[in-house]
Amino acid sequence: MAKAKTNTDEAEIEAVANTSVATVKAHSVPAEYDYGDYAGAGFENSTSEDFAVPFLHVLQSNSVAVEAGEEVEVNGTMVAPRAGMIINTVTGRLYEADGNKNKPGVLFVPATTQHLYVEWKTRDNGGGYVGQHLPTDRHVMSIIQNQDFGKFKMGDNDLIETYYVYGLNVDEITGEFEQAIVAFTSTKIKVFKAWHSRKKIMRIPGLRATLPLFSHIWRLNTEGQKNSKGSYYNLKFSLGKGNEAASRLMTSSELFQSAAMMNEAFKDGAIKANVESLGGAGGGTVDAEVAGGGDEGNEIPF
Repeated sequence: MAKAKTNTDEAEIEAVANTSVATVKAHSVPAEYDYGDYAGAGFENSTSEDFAVPFLHVLQSNSVAVEAGEEVEVNGTMVAPRAGMIINTVTGRLYEADGNKNKPGVLFVPATTQHLYVEWKTRDNGGGYVGQHLPTDRHVMSIIQNQDFGKFKMGDNDLIETYYVYGLNVDEITGEFEQAIVAFTSTKIKVFKAWHSRKKIMRIPGLRATLPLFSHIWRLNTEGQKNSKGSYYNLKFSLGKGNEAASRLMTSSELFQSAAMMNEAFKDGAIKANVESLGGAGGGTVDAEVAGGGDEGNEIPF
């Protein structure tokens, strides 16, 4: 169990970076389960490459989990995955998130963002992740300038503009949290930019300073939308506690400190979107669908 502290050092930052699950609640631990000097034993040879930070992914009507239909427990009830839910790709946990039906969604504290162009094999070529490129890459810049938006190609591969938001997925009941990533591609990019712009201009009355990205807790919901190609679910951001003041985190809070540690770990290169860990089941549809691959766009309208 990793617990944030106000005064962090490099060891603490690395501990958070290399642990996919951290909690913010202090629990009373029976003496027989206090492992003391054995804490962390066995992970000496592990690095951040060995841990998959979960993605929080919006399920669509053709998502792999929806088509499989395997029931999981949600708030004590066994339910089958449905379009409009959000799924944690590591734990398999489902969240009722359809904002059109007043579902609770996911509490989320953002820590940092990343803008990349991600290269994917097409399904006809076997599917799967190839690599990622910075927007300043000269090849990417040439492609953006000379190809049609939304149809970027790097050789035979799809090149998908993607914004990643790294943060903390907070359990609304227990207060526990785990690191998580949300990928924004295609029509989701509009949602990201609107939220990001709103966050940038948020201020505390009487203070002019720009607030850190992790100053507030947010709620991720989904909402049904339509375009010329059909219906789908998109993401929606709202303040986690209803308004800015109630959603604001104190700098001494464990959530704020843990998000700050995640931010530092990302800057140090100790944490990244581990797209490769998602695998290529179903001819590349799993990794492409969850992390922003192009194959998803061929089947659902965004």
